[in-house]
Amino acid sequence: MDHPIGYQVSKQVTVVCKKNEFGETVFDAYMVSDMAQALERDGVFGESKDRKKMCVRTPGQNELVPAVLMEGQNVKEFDQLFFVVQLAHGFTDEKKDYSILKIRDFPGFNRGAPPQHAEYKGYLKKYAGMSPERRFADFNLLLYIAEILDP
Repeated sequence: MDHPIGYQVSKQVTVVCKKNEFGETVFDAYMVSDMAQALERDGVFGESKDRKKMCVRTPGQNELVPAVLMEGQNVKEFDQLFFVVQLAHGFTDEKKDYSILKIRDFPGFNRGAPPQHAEYKGYLKKYAGMSPERRFADFNLLLYIAEILDP
C-alpha cells in the first residue's frame, strides 16, 4: 500500500507478549511513527552517545536539517519513545472497517484438539461466496494454512 505522500512506510511491528497481574497473557504492539521513518529516510538522525536517546545530526555546510521540537523547544537530543506509536490489537470490532480479521469461526490451536482437514474444508465451504480477502480473514485459519503448507 502506498503512503499518501508517495513513499513506502515500514510494516515492521514489535509485539510484546507478557503476563498481567491476573496471570493472563496480554500483548502490546508498537511501531515507529511515519514521521520517524521519514526523518530516518532523509538522514536527519545522527549518532547519539546515549543508546537510549536519539539526536539530530549536525548539518553540513550550506545544509539545513529540520528541528525536533519537544514542549515547544528545539532540542538536539531526545528520548526514543518520542516516535513510538502503540497499535490497537485484539478482538475485531465488526463496526470498524480498519480491522482486516473479521471472522473468528475457525477452531483455535490452543483450545482443545488441533483443527482437522474436515474443519478446514467446512470453513471454506461456509465462506465460499466471499472475496478472498474476506474469506481468509480469520487468524486461526491463517495459522492452520501456514502449518499445512509448512512455510
